Amino acid sequence: MNNIVITAAQIAEWKEREKELEEELTLIRKRLDAVSLFTDLPSLGSPLENLSPADAILTVVEEAKTPMLSSAILDELKKCSYPESKLGQHNSYFYSVMNRLVKRNRLTKKDGEYQLAQTQMDLEDSASADRPVPERSSLRETLIRELRS
Repeated sequence: MNNIVITAAQIAEWKEREKELEEELTLIRKRLDAVSLFTDLPSLGSPLENLSPADAILTVVEEAKTPMLSSAILDELKKCSYPESKLGQHNSYFYSVMNRLVKRNRLTKKDGEYQLAQTQMDLEDSASADRPVPERSSLRETLIRELRS
């Protein structure tokens, strides 16, 4: 039988390399998000694992653009590596958050499917489609600086 020897130094080296790769991936995601402001590329958005359960749920539902079953939302969160510890034992907290989002009019539920609730601003925007879009120059400037660094 082969004896496999792994030293503490190898493990430390692997952990350091993992950290370097995660930092590089974060930088690449930021750059792609910045590029998406100026092109038709889809945004990667913020990594879901850094979001609260409510914000992660809203992000998944918004990106879907069509109504979703709660099971589909949960599947998408898991596909995106959202920490299961934030969803509660047997996903109980996930369902509590979903109900809270409906009660607070952030989501609507119809026939068991959820979608983003229309806000007053959405209704006004659909009424006057020719309204100028607010400038997001400070965000753009920040992202441009990050791209150049």
